[in-house]
Amino acid sequence: MIQAGIDIKMEIDELVKDFRSNRLIIDRRRVQYGDALRLGFQKMDFEERGLLLMGSLEDYILYITSFAEDAMPFNLFGTQNMMISALSSLTKEEFDEQNLVLNLCPGSGKSSIVQFWESWCFARNADIQFKLIANSYDNAKSSSEITRSIIASEAWSSMFGVELDNSKLSNVKTSKTDWRLKSGGLKSGFSASGRGRILGANAGNPNTPYPFKGALVLDDFQGEDAMKSAYIRQQDIISYLGAAKSRRRDPSISIVNVQQRLHSEDLTAYIETNESDSYRIVRIPALMYDEHDKPYSTAPSTISVEELLRMQEKSLDFFLCMYQQNPPKAGGKKFRQEWISYYDTIPAKEELLLTFVTTDFAFKKNEQADRTVFCLWGLHTNGYLYLLRLCMGRWNTGEAKEEFLSFWAEARIAYGVVQATIEKITASLLFKESLIERDPTIAFEELVRGAATNKVVRANDSIPFVSSKRVLFPKNHKDIQTAVNEVLSFSDDLSHAHDDFCDNLFDAVQKAFGAYQANSIFI
Repeated sequence: MIQAGIDIKMEIDELVKDFRSNRLIIDRRRVQYGDALRLGFQKMDFEERGLLLMGSLEDYILYITSFAEDAMPFNLFGTQNMMISALSSLTKEEFDEQNLVLNLCPGSGKSSIVQFWESWCFARNADIQFKLIANSYDNAKSSSEITRSIIASEAWSSMFGVELDNSKLSNVKTSKTDWRLKSGGLKSGFSASGRGRILGANAGNPNTPYPFKGALVLDDFQGEDAMKSAYIRQQDIISYLGAAKSRRRDPSISIVNVQQRLHSEDLTAYIETNESDSYRIVRIPALMYDEHDKPYSTAPSTISVEELLRMQEKSLDFFLCMYQQNPPKAGGKKFRQEWISYYDTIPAKEELLLTFVTTDFAFKKNEQADRTVFCLWGLHTNGYLYLLRLCMGRWNTGEAKEEFLSFWAEARIAYGVVQATIEKITASLLFKESLIERDPTIAFEELVRGAATNKVVRANDSIPFVSSKRVLFPKNHKDIQTAVNEVLSFSDDLSHAHDDFCDNLFDAVQKAFGAYQANSIFI
């Protein structure tokens, strides 16, 4: 590190001399961005700046963002610093392992760090090749364009002596994702979560004389749908083993997999189980504790420590997976006994803001069959959701019709209910019409629950409300223990026997609290 008081011109002359004999000698020199400014870094010419910045990815990022077009203030925080350190060590071959996995939380700027790292590697050696594969073409295209825009800067090319070869772009059909440097470097990216065609040039340049030859970069290679489906996770792994890994020009080319954890059986889990000898796996949890046991957020610009602690309490599985990079093992139970809360006194009709009926119909009577379940719910002025009435049994179509009509009539009289929910599938919709013929007062709201695997997502959306005891169950109802046991048996691998009451519960939470939120996790 250059300290104040050293003759900076003498230091630069020495660096230039060393650089001409061995480009990588710069790794043994680095300068802190703040120190460099105090020493007159801005008075250096571009070549001198470039020589110093090639030694430190952190300093490079801080400086590049000071002149990049439309650059936002870039204040590095804990998660990003740990990511920068790992990428820098891989590039300088300070790891024993050839490949790298980086697990970090959503919104931590991981794609931006990858883009800066790629351009830094080109500054150090323009004869390397990168290939980027993202979970969508749009993400791959955006990443490629941003990296290219950094290199296209006049200041960048003046510092590092590397320019885009614009004459070749006209011969590349996907010029937004494939581009070349005049020295021969190429970065290309195409995506589709491993399930689309992967186009463009392969990763790595085995002919460059320097140890780091480029990389195959998997930037959120798996999509959000991998959280919901074992089949999709398996297809992702097959794509990784075949289509993705084959896009290296040589088996010695590094692979960098950057992702937040999605499931205990995602791509990171496969790598950890089957390829750990060739991978350095770096997990960066969002919530950590200092030497005084005080919690802090490693991504404070993204999520506060208060939000993390609240999430840990209310939605533990999601917190452990997406934010701590430690997903619970598949097959685990989703709901806990201590979350179940009961009430003794039935609330009055006047205390309820909303009342409605939920349904889940099945029409078989044998003991192994699913049950028909319908429930009456009330959202109280205090913000709690009460299960007011419950009816469940195994009935044929005619019996189920009579049971529901009786249940509906009683609910209308007691609470003035005007609406019931019903799943939007053919069998239920036909049954709905026969019910309305008998009682025209019934108004059904049709709900799309989606595929069976979507049950886990719906369960996750309901957990914050159940775990905070905002859903209250009748203490003395004859069927309540059967219903509660079903909730406690619900598992994320769907190995539980029944979830008919669970479907009612998830629908009720959705309707009462608007629990289902479509938040993107790929940032």
